[in-house]
Amino acid sequence: MKYIYFTVVLMIIGSCGNPGNNQQLINIPINYDLSNVLPFSESDYDYDITIIPLENNQDAYLMFEQLRLEVYKDFFFIMTLGKGVKVFYKNGDYLTSLNKGRGPGELVFASDISFDKQTEKLEVLDANSIKIYDLAGNFEEELPCSNKYIEFVKFGGKRIFYDSNKDRSQEYNFIIMFENGDYGYFEEKYGPTLKPTYSPRHFNVYGNTLYLCSNYSNDIYKMGIKDNTPAEFAYVESMNDNKNIKGIDLEEYDELCNRNEWFRNITGFYQVNENLFGLCIGKDRVRSYLYDKTGNKIFDHPFKNLPVLFQPKFIDESGEYFLFPPEFFNERTMNIFQENNPMLYSKMMEQKGEGGSVDKMENLYVIRLVYSKK
Repeated sequence: MKYIYFTVVLMIIGSCGNPGNNQQLINIPINYDLSNVLPFSESDYDYDITIIPLENNQDAYLMFEQLRLEVYKDFFFIMTLGKGVKVFYKNGDYLTSLNKGRGPGELVFASDISFDKQTEKLEVLDANSIKIYDLAGNFEEELPCSNKYIEFVKFGGKRIFYDSNKDRSQEYNFIIMFENGDYGYFEEKYGPTLKPTYSPRHFNVYGNTLYLCSNYSNDIYKMGIKDNTPAEFAYVESMNDNKNIKGIDLEEYDELCNRNEWFRNITGFYQVNENLFGLCIGKDRVRSYLYDKTGNKIFDHPFKNLPVLFQPKFIDESGEYFLFPPEFFNERTMNIFQENNPMLYSKMMEQKGEGGSVDKMENLYVIRLVYSKK
């Protein structure tokens, strides 16, 4: 593989986040004080919830740590940061594990996974390499790759990496590896750049469209499966768009955001259907919202105020997928679930069954949330 570095000439510095330069950009007008966020019940959508308990045995068990989830056809692929990957069928039955180790096909320090629907291969971003497996978790090949990235996506034959800030000389947020092995760079960094970031997901795929966002830019990008570089799609109004602010530490940046009433970061953007999008942003904590571009309205997420950080771990046309430790649904929190989401509460109670203990240690649940028009 060639390692020829070049810079993609796509510097949109003058127009990023400026609706005057591109009238087609979507302005997501979420107020910093959240005063224009509406209850989900006022949206045009209903939703349904499915709970899939993962098989509970020693080989299958997962701690609720820094996890990545990929969903494809009949499989769940779940990676724990720095450890291995476990493969389950969609009914929750355990299939196999890609374990940590130094042997062929074993993982040294797994930092992300991405499923390539074109080739039907699972790719794992490991230390200094990308390891490739088939649907059943069988190792196939290994490609050399820098170990400074912590997140990536395989899309349209290209691999796109999100820079982890380990290399302070890196001036761009996204690094694109093309099919021929050449590299390109996209989106100049600004905001705090001197500390590592880890807040999935900066990449979300919906059909043949990839959405990208970086922590401290106010811009959201999209690209088609045949595109070589992303294009601006939307921007968040109450975010920092001053690209001269860069290289400061997080504490200093937090103070700056408080003074200017900016959201601190965008931790995820995804598409739900033709008109509905999800947005995860950081203020005092990470919050999830839904944006309906039809009426240009912002709604609370259905899982608002639940006692665990509910951010979708995976999103595609089949729904939003969450990983949930069932021990969080216990005697102390049941009333909170019942008050804030009666449907999820009922599903949890059904899962426990008559006489079931809410404090019993179990493996993680996969919670699938699907929206439908009213």
